[in-house]
Amino acid sequence: MKSKKNVYRKAVSPLIATVLLIAITLAIGGFMSMWTQQVTRAQTDEASKTAQAECQYVYLSIENARINTSEEADNKTALDILNTGTRDVTVNKIQVIYDDDISTYADMNATIITAGERVPVNWWNTTTNDTMRRDVRLLRLITTCPRNANIEVLGDEINGTI
Repeated sequence: MKSKKNVYRKAVSPLIATVLLIAITLAIGGFMSMWTQQVTRAQTDEASKTAQAECQYVYLSIENARINTSEEADNKTALDILNTGTRDVTVNKIQVIYDDDISTYADMNATIITAGERVPVNWWNTTTNDTMRRDVRLLRLITTCPRNANIEVLGDEINGTI
């Protein structure tokens, strides 16, 4: 026969258990809320740094890209840069990337392209003494607005004659 003291075990009352569960849930919720706010604030700060306000309405395009690769030419490369946005932008360099990932640069001397303006650009491949190669993979504008205005033109969009 079992004794009566084994039958009655002590336990947490339902009221105390409910209060403990609610307190633990609120504590976890509070920690999650603080963590979410910190992550959101960090991402917002990073996004605002990369999306410069002065670059928000800058839209550039490269048109009529032409490269003269003949030996008797003066290594001339020409293109038109069109700013269809509503803000001015400064173009620092034009990068020419070949199929073997070798790059050359044409310095644009911080050319400012105003909104709505089309700027014809002619330059010689002054970085190297070689003639302009035929295997141009892309042309890239390097600007002061990297997020919206660093644009590229693939090699198959480049006309081979000037």
